[in-house]
This record gives sequence, structure tokens and C-alpha cells, in this order.
Amino acid sequence: MLFSADAPLGRAVHADDATGAALFHGRTELVRRAFPSGVVQWSRPLESEVIGLDTHAGVLHALCADGTLVSVDTADGSLVATRRLPPHGPLSLHAAPDGTVFVGTAAGQILRCPAVRASSGTPRGPFAAADR
Repeated sequence: MLFSADAPLGRAVHADDATGAALFHGRTELVRRAFPSGVVQWSRPLESEVIGLDTHAGVLHALCADGTLVSVDTADGSLVATRRLPPHGPLSLHAAPDGTVFVGTAAGQILRCPAVRASSGTPRGPFAAADR
């Protein structure tokens, strides 16, 4: 066993960034834990439950049940972007190699959300509502 937590972790994703290896997880908050020790490095409360997580280039993307896509800097948890998605029932998310975030919906659509950049890294990319 690597570590244990007081409550279920929810969705989780592992990533390495400039700060080191980490496990990011969330249910109603986003949490960064050092990996493999499990020590909490930061946490950020959310307004809705997480249904999907992925990372790319220092940005953690969280798809929330209320149709919000929240993007935070993996190093410190600072907010990079919040995007309200069309009401199509978000189901899944994936960050592509170029940073584009794809969101699968219950309506059978795939939404494309432009890449954003962490404030600790390169300048932020375009901030726009999801494309259809």
C-alpha cells in the first residue's frame, strides 16, 4: 500500500510536472498529493462533483457534473480557466497531446475546448466557450 486517505479519493490521475510526481484526485474538491508518499500539497474546493480529470502541460482539467470545465495549475492549484459548457450532459473528458480538451456528452456530442496554459509556464492560450 502506498498511502491511505480518510475518505474516498474520487476520480484520479497521475502526472509528473516541474514540482515532481503527483496524484491528482477529486470529488467535491481538487487535491494534489505527492507521489508516492500521499502528502497533500494543495487542495481547491469546487462547486460541483468531479466526473472526469486529466492533465496536460502543467494544467489539471476537471469536468464537473454541473457542466463546468475547471482548469488549474498543477503546481499550486491556482485557477487558470473556468468554462461553462453547453447543457448536453457531460460524461467524459480527455486532454489531447496539443492541450485541446475533448468532452463527451450524453447527447452523443464531442465538445472541443481550446487549450489553456498554466500561469507558471507559458502564456495562457485562448479562452473561449467550447466549440461544437
